[in-house]
Amino acid sequence: MPTLFRYFVPALLAAGALAAGAAARQSDDKPANTTPEEDVAIARELKGLVPGQAASCLPANTTRSASSQVYGGTIIYRVSRGLKYRSDANTRCGRQGGNRQWDILVTNTPIGQNCSGDPVQLIDRNTGMLSGVCAFGPFVPYRRP
Repeated sequence: MPTLFRYFVPALLAAGALAAGAAARQSDDKPANTTPEEDVAIARELKGLVPGQAASCLPANTTRSASSQVYGGTIIYRVSRGLKYRSDANTRCGRQGGNRQWDILVTNTPIGQNCSGDPVQLIDRNTGMLSGVCAFGPFVPYRRP
């Protein structure tokens, strides 16, 4: 029985957080998904790269070879120095002021690739506790010119 609660409770919390995020998104024109410090870090991360056309899904197997970083409501996948994907989530993914370096990004997709609208969970590496939930937005590739 404890195993059921181990998986059921986080899934239930994730669903509730996604619903709350969707409700908040509908009530605000543009919610504050990132702090000014996170905006600076995002600009530094994407410096020298040119944005391409947004896609609804990441190319297959991209996440296996990429590392990810969460900046508030923005998720960046680093495929290589010359290719990164940016996805602006529907809400803040993690707690404000949280330790991004210690959060583990967890996705569960039925088709084997991440797509816009798929849920994202952040797990605190130290405690194993759920530290945030959001949903992917469109994926914008950033490439070296």
